Amino acid sequence: MDPGYLGVALVSALITNWTNLETSLGSVDRILHYLNDAPSEDTNRDDGFTSQELQTNWISGGEVVMENVIAYHGNQLVLNDINLVFRAGTKTAICGRTGSGKSTLLGLILRISEYGSGVITIDGVDVSSISPDLVRNAVVGLPQDGLFLDGTVRDNLDPFKEHLGDDQPLFVVLAKIGLTDLFESRGGLI
Repeated sequence: MDPGYLGVALVSALITNWTNLETSLGSVDRILHYLNDAPSEDTNRDDGFTSQELQTNWISGGEVVMENVIAYHGNQLVLNDINLVFRAGTKTAICGRTGSGKSTLLGLILRISEYGSGVITIDGVDVSSISPDLVRNAVVGLPQDGLFLDGTVRDNLDPFKEHLGDDQPLFVVLAKIGLTDLFESRGGLI
């Protein structure tokens, strides 16, 4: 083998690793900026409803209504006078080009982003009257690409360990999507 090939391979590896290092340092810089400079929110604040009240009286179907919602990203108007109804039990796909407000829409529902005016309700309850933690625990968003946590099916169904020792609520979810028989035949949630 010609030693020149080894030299080219080493230089190529050096350039690749240097590029990866530069990319990683940029990511670290953005994370540090986020940690040090971004204002933090009080996600546990009391906005009018207690967790117990919402557990017994809130989401019955999951209808989301947006009325006259206006949202900004910085000083730029992103959503202007949006009126939408997401009916309970339906599936809705939101499509649009980059920068058209798709992520902002979900961010408003989850209280990640603030909106300028309008009202957003889930089953008739104004989300601005609920702590962000309660809203985020109640709403499920599905990513474009599937995400599975390392671990068992149980770990994926109950990532916060809210139903330890009680498989019944998890089997209710599996029944809704038609997978109960599969896991019962395997002896439970592995």
